[in-house]
Amino acid sequence: MKEIPAIVKDVSDEEVMVESLIENVHREDLKPIEQTKAILEVFKAEEINFSKKFIDDRLPQKINIIDLKLREKYKGSNKLTEEEEILNQIVKKIGLKTHAIYESLVLLKLPKSIREEATEKGVGKMELARIAAIEDEETEKKVFRKVADEDMSYEKTAKLVSVVKKAPEPVREAILKKGSKITPELAEKIISEFSEEEQQREIIKEIERYKDLEEKGIEAHIEDRARIARGERGPELYLSTDPYERLVEHCRRVSIDITTIQARHALSMPERWKREYIKYMKMMHDHLEKELAELGEIKYIETRGG
Repeated sequence: MKEIPAIVKDVSDEEVMVESLIENVHREDLKPIEQTKAILEVFKAEEINFSKKFIDDRLPQKINIIDLKLREKYKGSNKLTEEEEILNQIVKKIGLKTHAIYESLVLLKLPKSIREEATEKGVGKMELARIAAIEDEETEKKVFRKVADEDMSYEKTAKLVSVVKKAPEPVREAILKKGSKITPELAEKIISEFSEEEQQREIIKEIERYKDLEEKGIEAHIEDRARIARGERGPELYLSTDPYERLVEHCRRVSIDITTIQARHALSMPERWKREYIKYMKMMHDHLEKELAELGEIKYIETRGG
């Protein structure tokens, strides 16, 4: 009978269970959400062993603070508290980097529907961790859907989440709309060039109306509209094969530019005149929109003479 070297350890049943759970964490076939659940089970078991309550909704944040303190990047004192010392012992026992455990635990913040679908779609842990940073649940779901449908890389997911978190409502909705031409990069340009949401809505509508525009053309169009809004040059016709479409678009753009100039002028008026002037502007704007809508319904019939 052959002999093999072995180390005999005298461990309790509780320790045997913890070691078994840790082995499960390191299984290569685990999906991100499955690994998150396995890590949480280790913390639950150790909570019983230490006879201390430290598992709550803030557990991911606690692990993140430990990570920052260990790397001496925490804004306050880098000395670990008693609870943090215990959590750090558990992190070391699990055998993964502190930040990796934080990224796993933060997935617990995701809605159940996302956690379930993420396993099916194979969305990565780092991508899911970025999505989990979004506070609004509905926005979180829309971002996840876009990331999953377009099979986004981590870099693209991080960029998308970063822009979505700071984007005003019209721009945010445009980025997340299925088949939208508004990329995160274009969204940032729209936000930087147009501060008012109404202006943002209008430029997004213009981009959506011209489906043949590529990204470079869209970027040039945004810059062009920004120069007009700033009064750096006058409005021009936007080229189109349909003369009626061209006319309607030109009238709409002229209307927006004139309204912008009038609005700026109104700001310098006395309060009593300002209210009347704004009321008049709104009435004229509504009337023009109605006329443009009717004009837009006219069908162009091309004759032999052109």
